[in-house]
Parts: sequence; C-alpha cells; structure tokens
Amino acid sequence: MMAEVLLFHHVLGKTKGIEAFADQLRDAGHIVHVPDLYLMAARFPHWRRA
Repeated sequence: MMAEVLLFHHVLGKTKGIEAFADQLRDAGHIVHVPDLYLMAARFPHWRRA
C-alpha cells in the first residue's frame, strides 16, 4: 500500500539526512513532499522567526 507523506524538517532545516530519509520512503513507493519551511519564511518577509 502506497502512502502520500508530508515530511517536516527539524530546527536545522532541510538537511541531507532529511532528504535521504525522504528518498528511502520514495524508494519504498511512497509519494513524499518535503517543504523547506525556512524558504517559505524568506518569501514572506513579514513572517518572523522566533
């Protein structure tokens, strides 16, 4: 059974480890989305990081 996964990164951002884990899930046949949440903040400057 295939799943569609939304994978959120940790405080360090979208690292090679997060991408490797997403690739493992993809290799198993899943659809994986890994948004870069810090990139989103850069696109909307009125959002402020804590």
